[in-house]
Amino acid sequence: MQTTIRDIIRTNIDYLTEDLLLTDAVKKIIQADLPGLPVVNDNKELIGFVSEHDCILPMISGTYHCDDRTLVKDLIQREPLSLTPDASLINVAEMMANKKPKIYPILDEGKLVGIIYRQDVLKALSDEMKHCKPIV
Repeated sequence: MQTTIRDIIRTNIDYLTEDLLLTDAVKKIIQADLPGLPVVNDNKELIGFVSEHDCILPMISGTYHCDDRTLVKDLIQREPLSLTPDASLINVAEMMANKKPKIYPILDEGKLVGIIYRQDVLKALSDEMKHCKPIV
């Protein structure tokens, strides 16, 4: 039986909305201690993703000009890669090893149910290794 990510996804996460100010989005990302957060609509359907990287240049400009009018919708990455809870742990690890995103939104029937972060995958792989029998 192939291990899935169902049991290791982070379900108690915050998310962003398009109308949120960039400064508020940055606060949420920092509080979540993650490299970014999913953006959802009113139905909790994934519409994009905003990473720390996406925020840096607009924050520089906003700080320089003391302008706090940038919204999440101004810098959202539309159509981010996402996974389902039934995705294979090994497949997800391989995707992350190939320089794909460090974090993926998890969708169940089109609705955001959580995220998985590279650290979660590494921990799960480490736990799997504990069940291996030593090669003699």
